[in-house]
Amino acid sequence: MFYQFAELIWNQWTPPKPETLTPTIAYGLTGLYTNQTEPDGIEAFVLHGSMWVLVGWGLIKTVYLKNWSVWPAVGLCVLFFFRAGFHPPADGFLFGTGVRYYPAVLVGLSAFVAGVVWLSSHYKPWHAWLWLAALAVPCFIAGGRPSDWDYSFVFAPAYALVSGISIKAIYFQYDLLLSGLAALFFKWHIDLNYFQVLGQASVWIFCVLIFWWAKEVFQAKQLALYLLVVVFIMRLFPYYTDTYAEFQMSPLRLDWWIVVALLAWKKGTDHWSVGLLLAFLLVLHRSFGIFYSIAYVEYIVLTMGSELLGPSGQKTKFLPLVQTYVRRYAINVILLGTGLIVTYLIFGNVLSPGMKIYQSLKIGFMRVAPTSFFWYIIGIIALTGATLFRFKEEVSLQYREAVFLLMALTICNLFYFLGRSHEHNLPNTSGPVFVLLFVWIDLLWRKKCPYDPSVECSIGYP
Repeated sequence: MFYQFAELIWNQWTPPKPETLTPTIAYGLTGLYTNQTEPDGIEAFVLHGSMWVLVGWGLIKTVYLKNWSVWPAVGLCVLFFFRAGFHPPADGFLFGTGVRYYPAVLVGLSAFVAGVVWLSSHYKPWHAWLWLAALAVPCFIAGGRPSDWDYSFVFAPAYALVSGISIKAIYFQYDLLLSGLAALFFKWHIDLNYFQVLGQASVWIFCVLIFWWAKEVFQAKQLALYLLVVVFIMRLFPYYTDTYAEFQMSPLRLDWWIVVALLAWKKGTDHWSVGLLLAFLLVLHRSFGIFYSIAYVEYIVLTMGSELLGPSGQKTKFLPLVQTYVRRYAINVILLGTGLIVTYLIFGNVLSPGMKIYQSLKIGFMRVAPTSFFWYIIGIIALTGATLFRFKEEVSLQYREAVFLLMALTICNLFYFLGRSHEHNLPNTSGPVFVLLFVWIDLLWRKKCPYDPSVECSIGYP
């Protein structure tokens, strides 16, 4: 359906006048990126909205189609996967993916995963922490030198900061948080070659936080171990070079969503600490802070919609529900507004200039390919949402709200891919997608094996 209207969507863009561009930018638009620059108009916003339409369709489906089984939806999803046309390595990658090595890599990873599955049959809680300790080793092995070009977008603003230049006059490509950390290296005279260690450490910390969240949320604890392995593989080996080699791909930049999700699970989605964290990200990590703040507002709307209609079609009064949600989330909304005001006072603007420049010039932008794995992700999000709505009354309120927030964070995190739709940006942002996929498995597992503290439930080994 999207490609029926694609040309109209892609044409919603006004190209910049050539005389307004510097020679470097003009060359980038017409020369270096000839095969990678395809103005995509308002594609990102249309697809973002489309994902929410599908989630809403899942809500309506569960309300008006009573007693439906989830398995027909699974069958349709599988059929869609086979029809989508994606085959690895995908043809939307910016650089070569070593296609001749792919079968060997697949065999090696399959053997590794098979070993994990076998070990899980003798699963003990301390095994997982042993795995985490072992996974720390490859995280800190450097396979090559960092990219001078990419790190310059972190170091140049950092040098300007320590030189006393006003923050309002500094261009932050990757926002203040990363350049602020680099500024500490300048100030404390730490060798800049060690800055890559922050990127390496962030991969391991990201895996720890993912495992922590999954271990807390999933009923079948082995799922946390499987998820850990999948996320580790996809986060450490997603690109043609090391994750840390281009700092923009590190979890320290891309994966603050897991901190939001974990805090929301531990404290509650309406706790003031969640709003404070989002306000912190709005100021120091603007691009993703805006994504996550939008996700939080969309989450509130989603949960209200899910409460308006229960699975049995029972209606909830609208005005009392709105009053309840205002009482629950007013403090956090105020904190978000405060974060926006502080951002404006510090930087002189709310939106990151880097975000606006790339969006207006479409530098390196690509249209989502018909064979992109992105189309699978839409199916995963919609299927998880529909299944959660279907089993809404069979899980706790804490579980429901945590997954609803995760869905919103996943959809908004995909803005990173939808802007510059190089296929390698999907593995870089795949963390919340895989967590959602495992949430769907956990939901089916809960249906198959209701929780009983006296019975140990494990995958394949009751």
